[in-house]
Amino acid sequence: MPNSLKRRLAMSENEVKRLKAKLEAENALWKSPAAERRLQCGDPARMHSAEWLHRIMNDPVQSKCWTGLAPEEIKLVVAYYTEAIERMNKTPLFRNCASTASARGNRCKLEYEHAVYLSLIRIKADPTQEQLSGLFAVDQGSVSRYLKMNERVMEEVLPTPKNISKEIAACKTDEERKKFMPGKKGGDLTVDGTRVPHVRPSDEEEQRDYYTRKNKTHCTNTLTVINRRTVTVHMSETLPGSRNDIVMLEGLAETFPSMADPGTPEKERIRLIGDSGFQGSEKRLPGIIPVNPAKRTAKKDLTAAQKEWNGGISKKRYKIENTYADMKNNQILRRPFRGTPEHFNRIFNIVAGLRNLVLLFKEIAAGTGLYGSMMAGWREARLKRPPCR
Repeated sequence: MPNSLKRRLAMSENEVKRLKAKLEAENALWKSPAAERRLQCGDPARMHSAEWLHRIMNDPVQSKCWTGLAPEEIKLVVAYYTEAIERMNKTPLFRNCASTASARGNRCKLEYEHAVYLSLIRIKADPTQEQLSGLFAVDQGSVSRYLKMNERVMEEVLPTPKNISKEIAACKTDEERKKFMPGKKGGDLTVDGTRVPHVRPSDEEEQRDYYTRKNKTHCTNTLTVINRRTVTVHMSETLPGSRNDIVMLEGLAETFPSMADPGTPEKERIRLIGDSGFQGSEKRLPGIIPVNPAKRTAKKDLTAAQKEWNGGISKKRYKIENTYADMKNNQILRRPFRGTPEHFNRIFNIVAGLRNLVLLFKEIAAGTGLYGSMMAGWREARLKRPPCR
């Protein structure tokens, strides 16, 4: 054997011994079959990934950094996730099921908690599937299957805008709907659209459709609506970036029927607060009170009263801009998305649901208040359903 190869083997053996001693001394090794398998392989890179994953799952600071949620919030998500997986009869895909503890193919299986961390890290840090497979010690095909399944589960168990909008649409009286949108008259809602980068399509027609001059790039556009508590209560379909925000207002009529009714009394009309791009929204939704800033023209400047009016609107609209800033802390919304608009719409819905969970965690954990009782009702309804097959 050449001396150079002997030196490399000696260096790798010393590195393995050093990492073993460090992990045993600090007791930092993630005690799971996957971590033990890494240790048996003697691969320093795999051992390092096991230690890194252990720190993410056990250090509150690292957990918040890599998932965006605190440990107690993750425990709540794991509890809801476990109930949904057991109802869907998907337990053979996980290690937690006692009947599959020694089944064939366990090398490509995760536990419930690890599957939740897989999706949260994917949303927050946006690593590649190859990086996730190395971190969780499963192949890339398993990572893809878990991510696809978790999207369906997360949309069901989280307080996503689509779930909340269904709850509002099911309200029989305007008084019940008013609880979700406190404010003057019929309630206050702030609306705005956000554009997220999208990969450049190969088709020329789609390129023109996705390209927007405002951002000078190809992107998608999604409309969201928040209330005074900055809870995202509605989200539109995702459209190409060239579409204007006002075009997506028509979907609000399904959640808020009074918006489309021109005979809605003045005292019961919803005040829809938007930017200058929503001027003329009353033509599409005749049952609202539009609150939009005044625009300066080339021949006429704004008066002092109009400037004061615009300043008052800006003091109300900053909440939705901060909401978008919070959601775009997740790297998956900042980098060009390669999937379809429907797939991005599901991702955006989950991100908004995670933000709602953080905002309403005390109510949801205690089961009190409007949203806490609503989540408790969803949970009871899920438990009463027959298991899926």
